[in-house]
Amino acid sequence: MAKMNSYEIDSQILIPIYNDYLKIFSKCDKLSASNLNLMGILFHELMFIVSSLVYKSVWKIDEQFMYPFIGYRKNKYQDQNLMFKVSNKKKIASLLNHIKIQNKNRLGIVNPGLDISSFTKLLNKNKIKFTFIHKTRLKIPDFEKQLIEIHSGLAEILSKYSLQLNLNTLFNSIRASFEKYKNYKAHNFDMIITGSPVFIPARIIAADALSKNIPVLCIDHGNETGTEDNPAWGYDEHSFCTHFLGFGENGEEEIKNSQFMHPLHGKRPKYFSSSSPTIKNIFKTKDIVNFPENLNKCKLAYVPNKLMGINRLGPFLSISDSDYTDWQKALLSAFPNLVYKAHPKENVEISLRNENISIKPLEECVDYFDVFIIDNVVSTSFANLASTNKPIIYFNIGIGNLTSSAEKSIKERVMWIDIDITKKNDLFSLISCSNEKKYFNNHTQRFSISKNEQSRELKSLEIIKSIFDHV
Repeated sequence: MAKMNSYEIDSQILIPIYNDYLKIFSKCDKLSASNLNLMGILFHELMFIVSSLVYKSVWKIDEQFMYPFIGYRKNKYQDQNLMFKVSNKKKIASLLNHIKIQNKNRLGIVNPGLDISSFTKLLNKNKIKFTFIHKTRLKIPDFEKQLIEIHSGLAEILSKYSLQLNLNTLFNSIRASFEKYKNYKAHNFDMIITGSPVFIPARIIAADALSKNIPVLCIDHGNETGTEDNPAWGYDEHSFCTHFLGFGENGEEEIKNSQFMHPLHGKRPKYFSSSSPTIKNIFKTKDIVNFPENLNKCKLAYVPNKLMGINRLGPFLSISDSDYTDWQKALLSAFPNLVYKAHPKENVEISLRNENISIKPLEECVDYFDVFIIDNVVSTSFANLASTNKPIIYFNIGIGNLTSSAEKSIKERVMWIDIDITKKNDLFSLISCSNEKKYFNNHTQRFSISKNEQSRELKSLEIIKSIFDHV
């Protein structure tokens, strides 16, 4: 496959593949109930697999792609059983709850992004019976017929884009994975609360519950909602729940007006807003400190995106590690006083290790630096940084796909500079540090903080009680 830039990879390959997947979903829908649509359950995994193959082909990277079971990730889940572990602490919490509480309403808890200690105390105080779970029995009607439709559609996609994948091996691993789910214990809950359904056990538990008309509350993560118009937000978060707890005031409207954030089955979950506790603690004012007159004499930090190899979910993540590292070298050369603020768990590219690198957590060094440089505004790091009063320079190199309102509020918050990383740029000359332009922050209150003063744990409890009142 010929060399392509990130926009071409997305527009000519990955978005068309996403649209082809929607057609496969529709074919499977005719064979089974929507919530037990095999393509819907596999959508994220198959998008991840084909994205990885596209990047491997376009970037000509000689890296073996492995996928031995559903949900496999090279650096996270190398053993399928690891996905199903529930900690002893959670098992004990469930057991003690069952001893004390005999309420007929039963809540299944998967992996919500809440303060679990605070949340379980609230559940106990309100006499709600709960169990932490990571697996359930699942039998999909017309499994083989749906699998044939998926196999046929995927074979066409692989052929069209000249992608190499042993389909027999892949589909044998899919069969073996779902055979395991047939043998697990069935759970009979009146409601499920979960985090992101990207996590395969959460997705399957949610699909099983929805097929039985059991309500599912999905708790958003990442400290902001409605900023990135990405297909994954549609086929993941909004396709496997009946109720959704997001962040900020604008999330619901941005999701409705988006191009890609649509649930597979067409029915949007009921939306509730909340505040990120992290950002609520940081945010103090809309006013942003002026840029210093001389950037060369200030404490300047660069907060990068992480390197991912070929194993990533497209579209909108289509800049190779090689091109991204070259961009970072150019950036670091342009600003001699720039500190590379690496993530504490990230392995820094060898060629960058001679640079001034900090591995402290971002929250520990925000006050130390005067100005931050970023190249990704669809990350938790940016949401946290944007909530401070620190000046930010954003080099838009093509990571992510913003919603229209998010783009507007980010341009009010940061010094926005569009960059083509395939060309040489005099980066320093592109920056205007004139204090005549004032920056301000409407972004945080739109996408991270709600007018609702309740904690996310209390808001979740309120939603649960409201649902149980109607069960």
